[in-house]
Formats: sequence, C-alpha cells, structure tokens
Amino acid sequence: MVLATSLDRLFRFCLLPEDIARTVFEMAANDPDSPNWTCALVSKKVQSWVEPILYRQIIFGLDNSRKMPLLHRTLLSSLALSNNYPTSFKKPSFFSKYVKTLSLNVVPNWNALIGLLNACPNIHRLDFHRWMEAHRVDELSVGNLPAWQSFQQLRRLHAPGMLFEPSYRHFRFDTGDHQNTMFRRLTHLELYWDETLRFWSWGSLKSLPCLTHLCISPSPKIEAIELASAQLRGALACFPPTLVVCVFTITSAHWFDNARDLVEDNGSTLDERIVVAVGDDYYWRQIAKGEQGQWLAREAIWRMQSSDLKAAVDNEDAFWKRAEKKVSERRRGQKSRLTYR
Repeated sequence: MVLATSLDRLFRFCLLPEDIARTVFEMAANDPDSPNWTCALVSKKVQSWVEPILYRQIIFGLDNSRKMPLLHRTLLSSLALSNNYPTSFKKPSFFSKYVKTLSLNVVPNWNALIGLLNACPNIHRLDFHRWMEAHRVDELSVGNLPAWQSFQQLRRLHAPGMLFEPSYRHFRFDTGDHQNTMFRRLTHLELYWDETLRFWSWGSLKSLPCLTHLCISPSPKIEAIELASAQLRGALACFPPTLVVCVFTITSAHWFDNARDLVEDNGSTLDERIVVAVGDDYYWRQIAKGEQGQWLAREAIWRMQSSDLKAAVDNEDAFWKRAEKKVSERRRGQKSRLTYR
C-alpha cells in the first residue's frame, strides 16, 4: 500500500475545466468589498478573464490617489503606436470597451485624468466628488475638453457646475449651439454649487427624456446655499415629466442657527418631489431628541458623509431610495387626507 504524500493531496487548480476555473476567478475579481487584483498576476490567461471586471469601476479617492500615474502609464502603453512605451497586454480599445465608472475626489495628475477621460468614451457614470481648483477648471471644462461630447452612453453624472463653461450651462443636447450631448441618456444628475456659480439656463431641463433623479448640492457656505436655493426655484418650473425626485443637499446644516428654516424652505413646500438631505450625523442627533427632532424626519433624509469615496459610490443607490421613499410617503399622506375629507 502506497501512502499519499502531502504533495499528492494538494488540489491542482489547473485540473479544473476552464469554464469552472474562469468562473472562480471572475467571482473573486467581482467581490464588491475587496476585488482581488492579485488574480491578474496568476497568468496571462487569467489576467484576460479578470481585468475587464477589475477595470469596470475606476475610483480614485484619498487612499489610492497615488495610483493614478501608474494607471496613466498603463493607458499610454496601450495606446502607444511606437516603441516609446513597452508592449502592453491590453489592446488600445480596452479602456473604451470595459471602463463603465470613473469616480474621483482627488486629481494628483491632471494629464492622467484628461488622458483617462479621452480613453473612456463609453462610461455610464462619471463622478467628480470634489470642488475643482478654479485655475485648473478651464482645461477640463465642458466646452474646452472634447471628451465630454463623446460620452454618449452616460447615465449618471456628478460634477461641479463651474466645470461647465458659461455657454454650456444648459441641457440642450440635440439643437442649437454648444450642445451637451452627454445629457441625452442621463438618468441621474448631481450638480455641485458654489458661491461663484450665479447662472444656469434651466429651460431646457424639461427636454431631457430620461432624467429621473436630480440633485443640487451647494458647498457649505451660506452664500452658496442661498444661490443654489434660488436656482432650485428656477429649475422647479422646468422639471421634466420623467423626474421622480429632486434632492437639495445641505450637508452643513449643523453650522447654522437657522437650519430648520433652510430645510423647510427648500423642501416639500415647493414641490412634493423635492427632498432635503442633511448630513447623517446631524440627522441622527436631531432624531435622538425625540419629538423635538421629528420635524427633520418629516422633511428630510440623511446622506452619508465619508472621506471613503468607494463607500460613497456604493451607498448612492440607498440614498436615492430614501429620497424616493420620502416622496412616496408624502403622496400617500396627501391621498389619505383627500380620502378623509
């Protein structure tokens, strides 16, 4: 009788049928909590399986911003037409074909960012989760960077309003000059507002055929909140029939003595579809006051405040669902009151 050695007892992964092995690696790469980038190091074949998944969502937050230059180098090598860069395993069309989400709140390398935007025309989601430095906006702005007009598949956009050149601060995508073709299929739009942004042409908002979710998010300064509040009123008359909810974000409510007025003046008193969102910490501190804090529960929802960009991206759908639920509650309440009468 021959005893099996420890080596014989080891499972040989290479003996698995290829379709099963591929499924295992793809599941590991697709882990939403911790995508396994080491899978790409197993072999060239496994790399070809998992990289379309790993690159589907590109997020640069405070914790990984130093990786942007590395990604830029990979991008340059895949696009290289000469021997200036090493041969890339990725085809020139790789980023265009597979990258669907770009999310950033830091820009350590502007050339890398612009190169990435140019290489990813088929993204479904684009997030700039930060306030842009004014002196760098021009080179990236809608109206100056041609890449914006190539985003024909865009569904979700989060961007500072100041990123739009003045002649592009509208929603026209198929008529007139200075078209914003990226709005054609947009379903979710969030515009960050600061105290320098004093104009937006809202009339064309009603022509957006797919827009269901709109958010106006002013910076923490009271001047920005007041400006954004005035713009909200301008947008109200132009809501498209498809719009389900419009959120007005006041994440700095805890700074102001008149926080309740700010919330109540920019919510359901204007339209049942308008919901105010405040920072999660302020919300729960008010709710903990019992009856004294119930006014906030009636009028607003909470929004997570986190420096973890991936967490913010992952929690966005839950945020929108809270806003939708608030609108539904109002409509049920209104229907009940009409029935009672």
